[in-house]
Amino acid sequence: MHGIGDYSFADIGAIVGLLTSAFSFVIWMLKKLVMDRLSFDMQTFKRSIDILAQTLDATTKRLDSAEKKLQEHTVLLAKHDVRITDLRKEEN
Repeated sequence: MHGIGDYSFADIGAIVGLLTSAFSFVIWMLKKLVMDRLSFDMQTFKRSIDILAQTLDATTKRLDSAEKKLQEHTVLLAKHDVRITDLRKEEN
């Protein structure tokens, strides 16, 4: 009978088939465990990024509002300074 060593080609084919099945199962299990965990972590990460983006938008709006109010106060202060200067000129 033909074969390699003490094993026939049928025996070698059976061993290769068993090893292939075992390695396929191990790879499937690792993929299942890792990919499911990674998918969950990515969803959590995406939610965190969305919350961060909302917070950034809200902060930007508040900052824009504060800058607008500051500009209005700056204009009012300049007008007030002009009025004080005009009153001092009238006193002299």
